[in-house]
Amino acid sequence: MITYILIALSVLASIYAWNRTDKLYAWMLNPYAVVHRNQYYRILTSGFIHHDWTHLIFNMITLYFFGRNMEYVLNYYHGGGGGVYYMALYFIGMAVADIPSIIKHRDHPNYRYHSNQPRH
Repeated sequence: MITYILIALSVLASIYAWNRTDKLYAWMLNPYAVVHRNQYYRILTSGFIHHDWTHLIFNMITLYFFGRNMEYVLNYYHGGGGGVYYMALYFIGMAVADIPSIIKHRDHPNYRYHSNQPRH
């Protein structure tokens, strides 16, 4: 069930951001803003927006198959608490994936990363 919620959030966030450029720029990863402006929310919001339909569909298919299996395994081993572990794994993984970019580009105010933006 959690996998379906994460898929829905990703689809809705991506479509919304594609149609609202101001939100796209506010939600994409900008290490300088994270470090110097304390905009930590970008670590999570950047994980929910995608470049285009191909990127979104591929990621959601992957999440569908991997996520349902992960939910099953965690619920098997942790009972009803498996969902908490699944959400923790999902959000921690999202945050950890951004750490290298944040470290490398923390002092580059013009660096923003979203897969449709050129890297500086």
